[in-house]
Amino acid sequence: VDLSSVGYVDSATIGCLMDLYRQTSAAGGSLKLAGVQKRVETMLTMTGAHNFLEVHADQASAVASFGA
Repeated sequence: VDLSSVGYVDSATIGCLMDLYRQTSAAGGSLKLAGVQKRVETMLTMTGAHNFLEVHADQASAVASFGA
């Protein structure tokens, strides 16, 4: 998920991301975040979501991390 244009997230957004994480994990997939701005990263850390959601500097590195 490319979050490079997202400057703020609230608890509802974190909840949605965690739901997506659970669904993709249950299906055998992975959810990765790209381009996370500092304010969003702070929210991910404060809520503990950073322990589950893999964060990458940009979309290209996130895609590359899936391997081919």
